[in-house]
Amino acid sequence: MFTIKFFQNGSATNVVNKQLTGIVDAQGALRRGTSVIDPVIIVHTDGNPLWAKGANYAQIEAFGRYYYITNMIAVDGTFESQTQVNPTQLWEIHMHVDVLMSYAQEIKNQKAIVARQASQYNLMLDDGLFMVYQDPKIQTKTFSNATPFETQEFVLIVAGS
Repeated sequence: MFTIKFFQNGSATNVVNKQLTGIVDAQGALRRGTSVIDPVIIVHTDGNPLWAKGANYAQIEAFGRYYYITNMIAVDGTFESQTQVNPTQLWEIHMHVDVLMSYAQEIKNQKAIVARQASQYNLMLDDGLFMVYQDPKIQTKTFSNATPFETQEFVLIVAGS
């Protein structure tokens, strides 16, 4: 038995820090043969189904991870005390790990050169999606000879970066 915190998540999946609204804490038990990445948990709620409360996200502190709720199934059966429970109060919750939120602090502590970012960008890093000004450098040099092409002289032109 462990505690599961259920939330309503209003953020996109590619956001590191999700905006969560707490809904309820519940006691859960692992279903046999489940994984930590895609766990299936049996939960007993207080009578109001989790889906009616808008739960679409969960945290299991024992696993140190946050999860998207992918499915909720009302089941018949017993829960810990082995007494019959109203089937609408016993739920099988299918989840999938949210790696971004689970490891948000580790991700934010990384130092990196970000090639593309929505609001803070570096014009010196060309990613091909925005126009860049190359700052052309034009130099004019005079030849040492008044008639430069009558003797052997060289002209070098370099274009690009």
